[in-house]
Amino acid sequence: MHWRHCVGNDRSEKYYKLDDFWKYSEPYFNDYYVPDAPVTLKTFGICSRAPHDHIVNRYAEKYIFHYILSGKGWFNGIPFEAGDIVYCTNSQPYNLSSSTEDPCTYAWVSFYGGKSEKYIDQMGIHQTFKCYKAVNYQRIVEILYDMMEVEHEGVEVALYLEACLIHLLALSMPPATEEGKNLQSTRSDKRVRSAMEYIAEHFRDPNLRLEQIAVATNSNEKYLQRVFKSETGMSIYSYISKLRLDAAVTLLLSSNYNVNEISEYVGYNDRRTFTEAFKKAFGVSPTKYHPVQE
Repeated sequence: MHWRHCVGNDRSEKYYKLDDFWKYSEPYFNDYYVPDAPVTLKTFGICSRAPHDHIVNRYAEKYIFHYILSGKGWFNGIPFEAGDIVYCTNSQPYNLSSSTEDPCTYAWVSFYGGKSEKYIDQMGIHQTFKCYKAVNYQRIVEILYDMMEVEHEGVEVALYLEACLIHLLALSMPPATEEGKNLQSTRSDKRVRSAMEYIAEHFRDPNLRLEQIAVATNSNEKYLQRVFKSETGMSIYSYISKLRLDAAVTLLLSSNYNVNEISEYVGYNDRRTFTEAFKKAFGVSPTKYHPVQE
């Protein structure tokens, strides 16, 4: 087994990946990994996401932590910013979008192994995904930089990297005084987060309505509308529209689907309604959309 160094997306992403059976011409180093190791680092890297550059319905490695280094964005409907940690597993697909005004850069590490679940339990993380503030942010950044940028001569690199992983996990404990962004203590906030999660899972349903969301979150419709607008700055229907249009942009830039197919996939009943919403949000029709290159 060995590590392969990769660069992607016009050098906006660089990462290391553990490959099992093949040696590449690109730079790599050997990994004396034991198959039954208690924990094994799978991939790690750093990515700068351009505005409207989104991840849609991707499955994670077994366990993955995203460390937000700069900017803002949304993960499964939950807003994040620099200094946050986003954790997820491979039990459900996840969606990530970068802010148009303040695009995000994040580092990630993914891992698996016989004791991985035990380590996660020790950290007090049991959800499918979780977003929370990093307590040891500066030290975490130092370790990530060490993993990605520093060459260590005379060191068994694979063991060193897995030691870095254990160190990161120890530093990535959720704050003791709060349960994380998506599980905060106030009643209204819990319902807003629940609404965001429900919308993230169902926004492609063209018949999604406020009544459904209120029932799913055990909320009164008017109450939910009020607290949602107060905490997110947008109405529930504006939020649904945002997720639909973000997904549409991703498909326009990364798939061969036509506009009719995309509009239907992201939850619009007809192309005209989709086109009008798209033009209102981005100033051009879907067929003429091209992201601004910085």
